[in-house]
Amino acid sequence: MRLLVSGLLVSWFAFAASSGSVEEPDFPTFPFRFSARVEITAHLVDRSKPYPPWLRVIQVSYDYPAKKALAVVEQGYDEGKTFLRRYDNKSEYMVRGGRYAECQRSYLGETMPPPVLPHGLEFVGFETVEGFETEHWMEDFGVSRVHVYIKIRSEAEDRSRWPWRVTDEQVLEGVSVPLMTTEWKDFTVLSSLTDQSAPSSEDWAKLFDIPEPYDYRSCTRNIGGFPYMHIFHHYLRF
Repeated sequence: MRLLVSGLLVSWFAFAASSGSVEEPDFPTFPFRFSARVEITAHLVDRSKPYPPWLRVIQVSYDYPAKKALAVVEQGYDEGKTFLRRYDNKSEYMVRGGRYAECQRSYLGETMPPPVLPHGLEFVGFETVEGFETEHWMEDFGVSRVHVYIKIRSEAEDRSRWPWRVTDEQVLEGVSVPLMTTEWKDFTVLSSLTDQSAPSSEDWAKLFDIPEPYDYRSCTRNIGGFPYMHIFHHYLRF
């Protein structure tokens, strides 16, 4: 009888392991204050041609509690432009350097979009991607899918997790065609500006000042404003 019970228990654990019954992690969220180097890859653009660019690189500083965001476009479309969103004082700026240097300002009357992942995301499983431990989540629309990868810090005392990569793809007759991938690199969460590893509150605040040598009055007024900066699909934009 004992052998029978033991055998049943072994069989049950083997079934659980083979069926992939893994505890689903908490639903992922965006950090509210961070900096990152954002790389956006357009998969269908011909890389053998100089234009249009297939890669866009943006250095981002983001502070949702303070309602501020900064995007410096280092490569690709809008290269050389800096976009500053100041939802806190209802203003936005576009500053371009180089030969045709300029500063434009516009009224920003809307509220800052909250950084929220869609509730339609479903957990797929844990995956190792490029040597990193990740959670794979997916939003499936039938004719298209969005894959979200959450990176997990694997240090023993630090199991923090954050959005790392998102790929949207089209599904044609059962064949998946990747369209665009956004990936965050050099990612730093600023959970508190009092942390020793974080910049001082003064240095962080200065990032969102109008870039020198411009000020509010020296920037040309732009009627209509500037397009959203999408830095994680449409889930996080400003």
